[in-house]
Amino acid sequence: RAHMATRRPPNALRAVFTGFAGSILTVGAAIASIGLTTTTVSRALVMRHKKKRNIKCDACKGGKFITCRTCRGKRGLEWQPVGDASVRRVCLCPTCEGTAMQKCINCLGIGLL
Repeated sequence: RAHMATRRPPNALRAVFTGFAGSILTVGAAIASIGLTTTTVSRALVMRHKKKRNIKCDACKGGKFITCRTCRGKRGLEWQPVGDASVRRVCLCPTCEGTAMQKCINCLGIGLL
């Protein structure tokens, strides 16, 4: 008897919210998987179409990379502190990270249009 006295019936409000949250999570997961599948399929179709046309990018000539436009292929940027103009400093290019090349911004590094 003492054991039955401590046992309480399930909270109806908690059951409703648990079911509602479960439904929202299920619907959200379904929408995310549909979106992922659609994106993957459409990307594959676009790539197939580009390869079929085989039109090389004018900017990189199909090479996928161009000379870095930030450092102009120098791999670094020169700058001077405002207070002391006699000090010259060179820092690594933030765009190409010192490679002097960047992905072609015309074809997004694919090489085809």
